Amino acid sequence: MEDNLDYSKLYFEKFRDGERFIIVPIKKGFETVNNNDKHSVNALLLIETSSGNIRKGNIVQYIPDQEQATSIQKNSFSKIFNGENFDLDAQFSFLTILDKLSYQVKYKDGYMQSSGIVKPGSSVVPNTPPQDPIGPAPVCTDWYLVTTYYYLDGSTSQTEDYVFTTCEPSGGGGGGGGDGNGNDGTVSLPIEWWPAEAAIWALKSSEFVTGEKNASEPGGGHFTGIVHQGEQLITGSGIATWEKLSANAWKFSTSLVKANVNGKVTFTNPNSPDVPINTTRQWAFFILFP
Repeated sequence: MEDNLDYSKLYFEKFRDGERFIIVPIKKGFETVNNNDKHSVNALLLIETSSGNIRKGNIVQYIPDQEQATSIQKNSFSKIFNGENFDLDAQFSFLTILDKLSYQVKYKDGYMQSSGIVKPGSSVVPNTPPQDPIGPAPVCTDWYLVTTYYYLDGSTSQTEDYVFTTCEPSGGGGGGGGDGNGNDGTVSLPIEWWPAEAAIWALKSSEFVTGEKNASEPGGGHFTGIVHQGEQLITGSGIATWEKLSANAWKFSTSLVKANVNGKVTFTNPNSPDVPINTTRQWAFFILFP
């Protein structure tokens, strides 16, 4: 893959906690097994820590619904991993460096329409002799893309599709879905997001998310909870006030959490109309804890 990287078009995007994304476009002609029948735009996505180390990397395939794109819209990864909605009807597939699908997200009308993670099925020893007559028989694992679809009424549905099989010597673990970095254990993260912004004011909402990170889970782990911490209107003194009607945060599923803020901004200038705000954000586990 090294020869296919276009370093002349390398660019950066903000992540969080001092980390940033490094995006290296992949030239046309690079072939992958995943989505090889679709017109995808490919890139190498790296996460760089505040100390300058690379802690994770994926091949990303960008597949828009309609047009045949030639590049990935700038700030797409910053928006995806910070839970922002954006005006793309497209799918993002995240592959391991070895060209194995790990997870994917699809956006429609500005919202995450579905998210899918690759999970292992049962492992079996094939009824075939090993290549090495004196060695152990391999253990093979079928991997499935489990996709959750999210609907506006709050309901969900799931599909399960076979994607590939991996085989390893007896005693070894399955491969392909997990990140293998060993970062198991309880995790937590404060989230700050902006339900609305304007030239002289902005409304900030704060949540606190907890989960269990498990490298053996293809999605990296699962959520255990989310708590709404509060909102803050950031503006000049006396310009406006914030009136909250409701604010909620909830665990939509083991792999998705949501937060909603509903209310209005009222200005002291009688000629400035109130600004109603009713905004929902959603985060998948692998987005918050990549």
